[in-house]
This record gives sequence, C-alpha cells and structure tokens, in this order.
Amino acid sequence: MRYIMILAILFTTSAHAKNLNNYSTGHHNASWYNDRSGRTASGMRHHYGVAHRTLPFGTRLLITNPKNGRKVTAVVTDRGPFIKGRTLDVNQNVARALGFSGTAHLKMEIVN
Repeated sequence: MRYIMILAILFTTSAHAKNLNNYSTGHHNASWYNDRSGRTASGMRHHYGVAHRTLPFGTRLLITNPKNGRKVTAVVTDRGPFIKGRTLDVNQNVARALGFSGTAHLKMEIVN
C-alpha cells in the first residue's frame, strides 16, 4: 500500500511539473489590474501578484519587460485575464516595477 501511495505522489508531482513546463518560457501579452480591494480568487494577498488562468496559486514567476530589461518576481494569486489574446494580468505594483501601463509584451519564467 505504501508503495502505491509513493508512486501516486511521484506521478502526480511529475505530471504537475510537466504542466508547469508548458508555461516556463516565452513571451506573453499582459495587462495590469488594480488589486487594492484585496479580493483575489485564491484569497491570498501579495505585493507582487499576478493573475493567470491555469497556473496553480502560489506559483512564482520571473517576469521581464524586454523593452527596458526590468525584472520582478511575482506570485500567482488570482485568475484571469479574461480578454482574448492575453495570458497575464499583473497587479499595479508589478506593472510599476516593470515600467509599463496599459498592456505590454512580457517574458515569463517559472522559478519554483
């Protein structure tokens, strides 16, 4: 029984890692949102928060603005964006740190 449980955990973990690797690199269209209300889908608050449709809550991302080279590490705390063609919604603190307003083409890497 213990052997089966260990195999199940390893399979689940490796499947989860493969899913995360699908998003690990690349450029993504992003927009910013104001999360000062404190309401996020995860219930978590983070100074550098990001919304993503499918990545697990708590996933840490290194986000880079290729136009100016600025980088910030952010945490997935919310769901979205819900506008076709966008992959990320970053909160106002991330947008400020990356030096953009409105929309941007950002590079995203998973760091955990």
